[in-house]
Amino acid sequence: MTKADVTQIILSRSGQNIPTLEAYCAHCAGRIGVMSDLKGCKDQYIDQYAQEIEAALTTHKLLKDALILVNKQTVNNQDKVAAHFMGKAKVSWRKSLKVTQQAAGQVPNFAKRFYVFNHGADFTREDVKGFQDLDLKVIVSINTGHYQTGNPQRQGDVHVRQMLDFGVDGLQVDSCYDKGLFEKVGYRDTGHRR
Repeated sequence: MTKADVTQIILSRSGQNIPTLEAYCAHCAGRIGVMSDLKGCKDQYIDQYAQEIEAALTTHKLLKDALILVNKQTVNNQDKVAAHFMGKAKVSWRKSLKVTQQAAGQVPNFAKRFYVFNHGADFTREDVKGFQDLDLKVIVSINTGHYQTGNPQRQGDVHVRQMLDFGVDGLQVDSCYDKGLFEKVGYRDTGHRR
């Protein structure tokens, strides 16, 4: 699909059109930080793709605090696109605490270059504390695709509560977990969406 086609799609929950990255960044500016989940691209588009993302983030003063996300096993040149952001934004780090401790001792400004990102099942309380002791932000992903057996709603709700109890720095959650998350942090859902 072309960008023009995509931006004509209306989202069922909000009733709004899918925005361009530029429009989304404009909406976020001065309000919230942005996590850019890179999907990758073909070799010939790497520079253009990275530059367009950087331009949108920079224009709206979001780049310095942006989080750049790539898959645990990178695909479609995600790692090459993410390399463009090294030293400009934080890039996801998805390795064990032991490997991280070794790398942090060898890579200058490690905590300024990376943040830790993984699924709730990948963390213990000690892991979270260990990463944070290295000055790394810990962001946890909780989505229905992580749960291949059992009840994904129940399992995700448990991980939301557990990760908040562990003191993680942030959560990336599917909207189906909103209610449990809001209840945990004392927010009463009035049915209104922002």
